[in-house]
Amino acid sequence: MNITRFVFVHIPKTGGTFVAQVLRDLYTPGWIRPIFWRKVYFRLTNTFLARTGLPAPHVELDKHAPCRAIPARYASLPIVSCMRNPFDWYVSNYRFQYWKRAPDHYPGLKDDPRWPNLSFDDFMHFSNHVWTRALNPGLEVNPHLGRLTTIFIQFFCREPERVLTEPGTPEQVFEKVKANMYPVQFLETSQLNDDLVALLLAYGYSERQIAFVRTLPPISPPGARKPEDRWERFYSPALMEEVRKRDAILFRLFPRY
Repeated sequence: MNITRFVFVHIPKTGGTFVAQVLRDLYTPGWIRPIFWRKVYFRLTNTFLARTGLPAPHVELDKHAPCRAIPARYASLPIVSCMRNPFDWYVSNYRFQYWKRAPDHYPGLKDDPRWPNLSFDDFMHFSNHVWTRALNPGLEVNPHLGRLTTIFIQFFCREPERVLTEPGTPEQVFEKVKANMYPVQFLETSQLNDDLVALLLAYGYSERQIAFVRTLPPISPPGARKPEDRWERFYSPALMEEVRKRDAILFRLFPRY
């Protein structure tokens, strides 16, 4: 979570690292270049400001904190986040392979005979039939919801536990999700440079300050897909239809997908 003239909520695998880095660059003194010293600078600054109660032009909190974790002192600020095509978003999670590097965080994974060589279909089965429930302990999560929908609810709803347990199809649960959401402005992952420039200009940053954002390359994680490795090739027609049904809430909120 990055707090400046707005609160940026970083939901994983949607381009949030790019946005966070831009905000750091905007607020880092020019004499601090190496990444190590930049981290030290922000850590010391945030610690000092937290203890003194003084306002700060830029604050970093827990990287993937949800909207409901926004500190009360910043609750009046606008909220910004990123959104990605759900089909592409699932593939990005699969290719990133955090599930392979930290399997203990994913219940049942290491017990499966296919481990660690999960196909995309295998990954999607775990995502939608195991992890939607297992990663929400103590909740009877609606079994019709897709994994990305449950993550979205956790990040952007005021009462995610109540919403996740609402019965019915995703279409029937849609209005409850929409009514429970925080007001959030979403940037589009596929056009993040342009959307972020427009956002920063709208919040009073000068063209001179943000000119570098227009040509800044994406921040790609290890093992990132090549541009020609498009998400479409990972899906069968049946799997695409399952995603459309399970994540219908996301497709209704973002009909461009």
